[in-house]
Amino acid sequence: MNHEQPTLAVSSCLLGMNVRYDGNSKQHSFISSVLNKHFDLFPVCPEVAIGMGVPRPPIQLRIIGNEIHAIRIDDHDVDVTTSLQAYARQLVTHVRTFCGYIFKSRSPSCGISDTEIFSDHGISAGPGIYAREIIHALPYLPAIDEIQLDQAEAKDNFLERVFSLERWHQLGTSPTTLNHLADFHTTHHLTLAAHGNEAYVALSETISNLREPLSHDAINDYLKQFHDCLKTPLTHRGHVRMLTNLQKFLAPIISRDEKERLYTAITDYRGNPGKLVMPLKHIKQLADHYNLYGLARQAYINPTPAEMALRYSEQ
Repeated sequence: MNHEQPTLAVSSCLLGMNVRYDGNSKQHSFISSVLNKHFDLFPVCPEVAIGMGVPRPPIQLRIIGNEIHAIRIDDHDVDVTTSLQAYARQLVTHVRTFCGYIFKSRSPSCGISDTEIFSDHGISAGPGIYAREIIHALPYLPAIDEIQLDQAEAKDNFLERVFSLERWHQLGTSPTTLNHLADFHTTHHLTLAAHGNEAYVALSETISNLREPLSHDAINDYLKQFHDCLKTPLTHRGHVRMLTNLQKFLAPIISRDEKERLYTAITDYRGNPGKLVMPLKHIKQLADHYNLYGLARQAYINPTPAEMALRYSEQ
């Protein structure tokens, strides 16, 4: 495994592994052929991990009493709920260091929202047993399933959050101090403002109320609030608004030729959503040239090569 790349946990069947109950896979080409170039992909199949075997009798979610249980379809006396929950709790420490998780939709163990839940009163939908535990323990962890990954807006939003969490992990500080937290927050000012300036203000107030030493709960609460702010997809219109604001900010500082080049780059992006890289590069170059340190350090105008390839290219 290449530890220079961020890591995503992925349901094993989506990577082409024959681990499903019927002995087959559900390989997803974008994951196995594109994401694997930019991430280390960590395969997880909780049902295999708890010893259910391949192939195996399928399970389903059913409400028994007031609780949701994972039971075998052909034998309701076989209940693997606690085993799946225990495995999730065991894996949380490992997944905590990852940057995101791609789950298998509709799975009684790995579905994140659309797994069928049976009861005497009908059928509803919700998360699988294992996925529910992971998401509850790590509420800030970017999570998506393969169906959502096929939706351009959802995919971009997931990747934005993934790369933001990777920047958090790159702080590499133990323990995390208030200064480190504030520095991360300031670096993401434009990112948060692009989603809505009220998010930046609210999180700034959260930080102002913190005191050293920071507890794990305080850090996790900040990360959850940060990623909750980013969960609203950033649209083409939102990018245009942010770029226009930056253009106005730079106008009194830069030369006439630089204004024209920046205007052209933003206009091109306005007409073609696949051309975001150019105005971002222009703004970064101008910020560096004019020693605008507060702007130059912003994550919004400093996408990594992987982020540019996956979020800002026309592919």
